[in-house]
Amino acid sequence: SDDKVKMVLIDGPAGTSKTLVAVHSALWLLKKHKVEEILYVRTPIETGDHELGFLPGDLAEKTNPYLAPLQDKLEELLKPDVISNLLKGNYIKGIPVNYIRGSSWRHKAVIADEMQNASVNTLKTFMTRIGEGCKVFIAGDHQQTDIGKKSGFKDIVNLFDNEEARNNGIIVFRFTEEDIVRSELCKFITKTFAKYSDAKQD
Repeated sequence: SDDKVKMVLIDGPAGTSKTLVAVHSALWLLKKHKVEEILYVRTPIETGDHELGFLPGDLAEKTNPYLAPLQDKLEELLKPDVISNLLKGNYIKGIPVNYIRGSSWRHKAVIADEMQNASVNTLKTFMTRIGEGCKVFIAGDHQQTDIGKKSGFKDIVNLFDNEEARNNGIIVFRFTEEDIVRSELCKFITKTFAKYSDAKQD
């Protein structure tokens, strides 16, 4: 809600409500007329560097499965008729990260989800689409990347976690296992895998 904040980078494990918080914030910005629409961007399949050509159908049919998390969060936060009106009015749109090159965004709340599956180049392409009046949320879990060392998310979070970035309106926020709210079982599983990962590195 702070006008000085232009972008929030959110890193955290599964179940910490990264996407929910981003969607809630974007809906608030839309309601307060601080933005004109919400754009949800996600990496399809393994990575934004892959193409969607092998999937059948038009763009909407190809991307609908990857926009399901947005639909889930909207259903948690809004009544069905409100969701329907927002979608019919084109106030909420979704697009895979593959299709953003050449875009220029103004006065949008942009949510980039599952960005642990994006390379540094993909994240750079995404971040350089941002124009005036935008509020941007980049969410991911650096521990859950499906593309291994090709992931640029952790590097980008660290790159912009400094005073100069904060002075330019870019804020880094990190959730931990203690912030998991999905379930106590999810918290236990995540902590157990974290111990496993630490032991393996040692």
